[in-house]
Amino acid sequence: MVPECTKATLLMIASDTNESRPERRTDLDALRGFAMALGIVLHACLTFVPSPWPVQDREQSNWFFLVYAVIHCFRMPLFFILSGFFTMFMIHRYGLGGMLRQRAWRIVLPLALAMATIVPVSNMLYRLASETTRVPPSAHDPMVEAILRNDAPAAAELWQQRGAGWVDPAHSRDALNWAAIAGHPEMVELLLRKGAGINARSTEESETALHAAALFANDEAAAILLAAGADPLTRDKRGHTARQKGIYMAKNMAHTAQILGLPEPDERQAALRREHSDDLLAQASAKVSGRTLADAIDSGALWYSRLLISDYFGLAVGGRYFQVFSTKVFDHLWFLWVLVWLVVGFAAAVKLGFAPTGRRLWLLPVLTLLPQWLMTGLGPDIWLGLLPPPHLVLYYACFFWFGAAVFARDGMATRMGTHWKFLLPIGLLVLLPASFATLGDRLTTTFVQAATAWVVALGVIGIFRRYCSSLGPKTRWLSDASYWMYLAHLPLVVAVQLAIFDRPWPVWGKFLLVNAVVALALLVSYRWFIRYTWVGTMLNGSRQRPVQHST
Repeated sequence: MVPECTKATLLMIASDTNESRPERRTDLDALRGFAMALGIVLHACLTFVPSPWPVQDREQSNWFFLVYAVIHCFRMPLFFILSGFFTMFMIHRYGLGGMLRQRAWRIVLPLALAMATIVPVSNMLYRLASETTRVPPSAHDPMVEAILRNDAPAAAELWQQRGAGWVDPAHSRDALNWAAIAGHPEMVELLLRKGAGINARSTEESETALHAAALFANDEAAAILLAAGADPLTRDKRGHTARQKGIYMAKNMAHTAQILGLPEPDERQAALRREHSDDLLAQASAKVSGRTLADAIDSGALWYSRLLISDYFGLAVGGRYFQVFSTKVFDHLWFLWVLVWLVVGFAAAVKLGFAPTGRRLWLLPVLTLLPQWLMTGLGPDIWLGLLPPPHLVLYYACFFWFGAAVFARDGMATRMGTHWKFLLPIGLLVLLPASFATLGDRLTTTFVQAATAWVVALGVIGIFRRYCSSLGPKTRWLSDASYWMYLAHLPLVVAVQLAIFDRPWPVWGKFLLVNAVVALALLVSYRWFIRYTWVGTMLNGSRQRPVQHST
């Protein structure tokens, strides 16, 4: 039985959303297709910027990080606004039970099938890409080999030959950075005695040896570096101190080791060492900066992230170490998994009489500040594990509830994003640059990044409402195709990137080629192999083939 207050709310929605109003919005159809297709663009960018992406192209450009950042700052918040809006629409149209059945058919079943088919193909391509593009251990520079096997005499001799300015040409890491990765205390001490720059920056991310020790949770190396005067507050290109890198980038440790041609690290032992390493870095940071409010705010977020990746949430499964939050399970399908949690939680709230009414919507952006404070970098966090972390669920729940509340207030005739002419310039030209500039200041960046997500997402909704409200049936077709494109695009993106990563072609040409080939392949496959099959029915409902008129 549905509580009386919930019945009253749903009756109010039904009366406000009368029969004369449209049951579909072509602008929202176009927007869904656009947002889904941006997944191809986003993942196509990652091969051209230093990142934990499996294919790193020989041509790199920071412009692609800007493209990635613009998309990442609003795309998922936008998705969850639309998801909440249409979830409330489904309740209005089919009732609570009907909504749950529809969501199970359109979300849970595709997720399960994609996990059994598409994700294994992606994982296979990831392994192939890593083996193809990484520098093999046999190709390590002699200096790197000496450091990794802790051969002090060989390393000392090579140091005399190479000089203090030597950097490994394959990975742009200096000798002390490699020693910090290897974690051999004797080697770190030897290089420091030889005059290695303790705060020297190397790698594409401008990290110090202390950053490298923190990432690989080499607590003994970190202790030696700190005792010798390493600056714990030095920030890399992402704005991370060594402590932040050790916690926030811990999910990437195994992938980084693979790229560097190192043996697979023992992640359980690393998780245990990381607590000691983080304590050392926390104490050193406090000595340098003191106990300010900003430090307390940042430390609170770090302790939360440290808890998520700690051994408390680790399991031994089939002889392998598995962390429920950080070990990759759902890959790019994490959006659907988080959406399942939100739909179930929302249904429970409605059942208990807490359906949204559309009042006090301003509280939701304010509430977003709490999970935003716990984020680890630019834009929303990406966690691919078995369980979505609590802060990410709360963050997206704010956008989901907002979309549902807007439908409860306005119905299908909503005018969300009316002031897009102001929202988009403010979001993209003021707030987004401010998000980059304030990454080292958690208090400020919390407000700026939360505002960026809301302002840009609503602005994009508004511009689509302005220019895409009278599109034809082709828009609905592309909207339908976009779901298939979202599910199936990742292995194709990696495959095309792998085929061209070493070609001496212009970087923008490669980028456009990846997008064009993947989009065309997905659209053709949807038209001929998906749309009129049971898979197409599962994704978008039954579709009838157009009647061919004879002449």
